[in-house]
Amino acid sequence: MEEKSKYASQTIDSPSMLKRYSHNIRFSVGKKLLNIGKEDIFLDYGGAEGAFSQTLINLSPKEIMIYEPPGDMTEGLKKNCAYVREGFDINYTMESDISKIKDNYFNKIALFEVLEHLSENLTKEALQNIHRVIAADGVLVVSVPVEIGPAGLAKNLFRLFKGEDHDSITLRNIARAFFGLPIYRGEYDYVNSHVGFNFYITKKILENEGYKITKTMYSPFRIMGWLINS
Repeated sequence: MEEKSKYASQTIDSPSMLKRYSHNIRFSVGKKLLNIGKEDIFLDYGGAEGAFSQTLINLSPKEIMIYEPPGDMTEGLKKNCAYVREGFDINYTMESDISKIKDNYFNKIALFEVLEHLSENLTKEALQNIHRVIAADGVLVVSVPVEIGPAGLAKNLFRLFKGEDHDSITLRNIARAFFGLPIYRGEYDYVNSHVGFNFYITKKILENEGYKITKTMYSPFRIMGWLINS
């Protein structure tokens, strides 16, 4: 597609070579874990403008749906869906009302780069929504950023150096994030900044909501786990 989405320009098509590399590897790992086939019915939950879903088109699954609640990504998603429907023979749709999605309908679901932006209550709500729409033998692949330890320190120092507008980005909070200590992220349902996000807490919420974590992977590198990966 000639017109790049806002999400893609910040991730897989970012001007930063490191960001491009990291996010493209993340997409590659996600595709490998999902192992999409021709009989699969796939949901991209919180799929923004459909950047990841578009990488699955050539795998010819039975259906691809992108759920994105009303917001600034919806217009771009509409354009992308129209583009795909014109050029490819695939059932490729979007939905902005979670209540309209059928129970136990999808056997493969991606939840990429969403939970770090949600309050704990909205995280639980999203996982409950997915529990309702996923098939009994379905697979959910979750991707969240590493914002603690050395990787978190490097990211936050870069943000500080670049003068990026992130809530809670202070030297004190950068130090607390390095050690994985709690950081006040505001009284918001939607949290714009990654600063202070701790993926270990998200893993606990997943387990408490009844999900069985069968595999954990880190990218873009295959060594040293979360210590050097994003």
